[in-house]
Amino acid sequence: MSNDAGSAAGWDNADPRDLFRQMRDAYLKSMAPLMAGMVNTDEYARATGALLSMYLEAMSPARAWMERVMPHVLAFSGMPSRQEVVSLAARMTSIEMQLDDISAALGRIGQQLSWIGQQAEKPA
Repeated sequence: MSNDAGSAAGWDNADPRDLFRQMRDAYLKSMAPLMAGMVNTDEYARATGALLSMYLEAMSPARAWMERVMPHVLAFSGMPSRQEVVSLAARMTSIEMQLDDISAALGRIGQQLSWIGQQAEKPA
């Protein structure tokens, strides 16, 4: 008898997760305008800014400690430090610019040799 009542109400094929999805969707639909209105206020921006400032001040000692310790950890791990990577990038950029200069010079030399070859082939 309970099966007949369940079948009549459509509960036989009901997915329990579907009910939770519908509840979630209804909640999000009703809360979205409220939250959008709240976060678009100056008070919210000031409160968020104050929290961020406090967080950054609280993390300052940890950051200073990490800056002191990290080069030793990287050296122990056989990895380059930030300074070493920046130095390597600068050196590679310098090499790339020098290769570009050499390529341009070789191009000019090739043009001059081509012009000399054309002049030599012309009948006098």
